[in-house]
Amino acid sequence: DASAQCRHSRKMNENETSTHMVVFQFGWASVQISHLSLIPELTSNRLEQVSLNGLRYAFTIISTIAVYVSMWLLLEFNSPKTGELAAADRPIFMEMGYAVLAVGSVFVLIFHLGVKERSPAPAMRDEPAFQAKASWRKWFKRPRFYQNALIYMASRLMVNISQIYAPLYILHALHLHKRNIAIFPLVVYVSGFATTLLMRRVNERIGSRVTYLLGLIAFLAACVWFHFQEPRYDCVDLPKNFTAPPTTHSISAFVPCDVGQMVQYHTSLQVESVFGAGVLLGIGGSTVLVTSLSMTSHLI
Repeated sequence: DASAQCRHSRKMNENETSTHMVVFQFGWASVQISHLSLIPELTSNRLEQVSLNGLRYAFTIISTIAVYVSMWLLLEFNSPKTGELAAADRPIFMEMGYAVLAVGSVFVLIFHLGVKERSPAPAMRDEPAFQAKASWRKWFKRPRFYQNALIYMASRLMVNISQIYAPLYILHALHLHKRNIAIFPLVVYVSGFATTLLMRRVNERIGSRVTYLLGLIAFLAACVWFHFQEPRYDCVDLPKNFTAPPTTHSISAFVPCDVGQMVQYHTSLQVESVFGAGVLLGIGGSTVLVTSLSMTSHLI
């Protein structure tokens, strides 16, 4: 049965993708933790830790911007001239993945060859007793440990989930051109990069708690803005000898067009409003993530 084979193939693809995601998350978490642990080793000054976290996140944004600019150019010039993603676009994503893997491997090699890790030094007499003698089990007895873990987990989820669902929102909810799945994250990350450059001054003026609160307000404002976004369209008469495409967006079933009419979306009117919300999303996401990482460094 062809339908049964199709369902089996889809199930196999889902399992394979899930396995890759689990392996990736383990590797990403290992790299993230070991790299962040360098910051308390470099300085114990809180403002300098904020600056280092900001610079670290800034360079993360720079690399992400490079990826999205490349993706935008590929979709703009090397992709079939249609507004929707199709199977013909698959090689572009595959080539982009290989390029990112190659460049990342080069910089990982530079990091491992260029950064010399110091051997652990004996505890100094003027160090706090907890830092000098405490074992890893005593961390679980500190309330601030759970507070910081909860704040960082929530901040990371906010940023990651918005990154994951943004392309789906752009394509399937607002029906914008496919190039916007690269341009929209680019707007988010550019605004986030500009925000990280101000993190030290802002934290110095108003403190970490107020800074985090302002970032949270900006992020929630972006979410409210997105909630009220709706696709703009007209119902136009179908041309003669019209043949329905093999795939259609599910949202089209809820558009109140009459029989014999089709939906015509006004994508150009929607882009500016979406990008405005993206600026708020970048400012809020960068602020809460950098500030939560700085709080973790302070705890250590």
